[in-house]
Amino acid sequence: MNQQNIQHKGLIIFDGYCNLCSGLVQFLINRDKKDYFRFLSLQSDLTQKILASHKIPVNYNESIILIIENKLFFKSDAVLKITDKLGRFWVIFKVLRIIPKPMRDFLYDLVAKYRYKIFGKKQICMVSSENYRYKFID
Repeated sequence: MNQQNIQHKGLIIFDGYCNLCSGLVQFLINRDKKDYFRFLSLQSDLTQKILASHKIPVNYNESIILIIENKLFFKSDAVLKITDKLGRFWVIFKVLRIIPKPMRDFLYDLVAKYRYKIFGKKQICMVSSENYRYKFID
């Protein structure tokens, strides 16, 4: 199990079958200059254990989940927290916090609901390239 020192990392749990989600992971890997993020697919056994330990249904697949210091962030909160951690230009997204959370999450849910129709779905869960394998927890 590749869980090396993730205590001080942000863990992003994503849908490994979703092309949009997998694209987001690749986007983040290329911009994570501080090597802060680690990734885990929703479909992994470890994710199921994590979800159960936080009393989240194991069939949860509505959102990416960001875990920082055992605190979970979902939907638009997760996205905004991720952009915070990217730093530099990406902090401009902080302005989106002025939009009420229910409205942000409504928009997030809308994209999530149609993500397979718009962006497609993989037949097998995303596999990381060898260069970035250390960023994936399995």
